[in-house]
Amino acid sequence: DMLEGSVYHTLQRALVWLEIFLIRRIDLLITVGEKLRRHFATLGAQNSVVVGNWKRLEDFSRSEEENNTLRRQLSIPESAMVIVCITQLFVDRKLEELLQAVDLVPNVYLIIGGKGALEGIVRTCAANNPRIHYVGFVQADDIPAYTCAGDVVYYGFDPDNPNARFSAPNKLFEALAAGKPLITGDFGEIAEVVRTASCGIVLKRYGVQQICEALEQLREDKLR
Repeated sequence: DMLEGSVYHTLQRALVWLEIFLIRRIDLLITVGEKLRRHFATLGAQNSVVVGNWKRLEDFSRSEEENNTLRRQLSIPESAMVIVCITQLFVDRKLEELLQAVDLVPNVYLIIGGKGALEGIVRTCAANNPRIHYVGFVQADDIPAYTCAGDVVYYGFDPDNPNARFSAPNKLFEALAAGKPLITGDFGEIAEVVRTASCGIVLKRYGVQQICEALEQLREDKLR
């Protein structure tokens, strides 16, 4: 699925058949999520185990003062709701919809970090809206600080991408470790976990109006 659009379809199909042939002959399959593990089991994997992108809780254990200090550094009021989105700045990450939604919902701030094709658009939006803070490329060691300082984690991804059906991304486990609700789309393992654990909002589609409605819902402290 990750090769979709990058290689000839005949090569892609050949690799799928090769995978099916080999997977029935292996001693152990180690994979990243339960949904993907179940898929491989249907293809003939006899023994399998999940080793996910789980995060250490202690890495995401920060005091309220540490979180407020980071907010103050970004001139974010204590009363504001803060969305955190640290990702690759690509079109398939549904960032333009998020940026438009933040423009429309008052007293909602966005911390956005990463590099990619949409960096110019992100910088322009940050320059035009003081509630949008672009923090550039974020080192892995700094992700917990931003995640914990926020109130909500946003994960955007194109549901039509074939790789989306098994998606169990880092953002899911970062949000869980930090105890922050997620806004995500209706695909992959991430949607299954959010629904099962009631730890966020699953969007029917990544429309600006749908994201605005999710932001309005999550304004409520008790709900978060």
